Amino acid sequence: MNPIEFSRKWIGVELKERSATQEHFLDLCRVLGHQTPAEMDRDGTTFTFERGAAKSIGGQGWADVWGIVAYRASSPCATPTATLGR
Repeated sequence: MNPIEFSRKWIGVELKERSATQEHFLDLCRVLGHQTPAEMDRDGTTFTFERGAAKSIGGQGWADVWGIVAYRASSPCATPTATLGR
């Protein structure tokens, strides 16, 4: 997938976060030439979807994608937040 294909697919999408976040992230991996969580970490210990994570402002939260970067998107078209570390 290239950036134009990615944009065409996701512009105007109105799915709820839960319905689209994982597919959106997988498409980002394809655009960037990065392995997906299942390709990179078959047991989900270092790169996975849906994992609890410490918030950068303190306390606990939830990462839509967890690994070296914790990725949280409020919707597929919103700007995701990412924090380094685990």
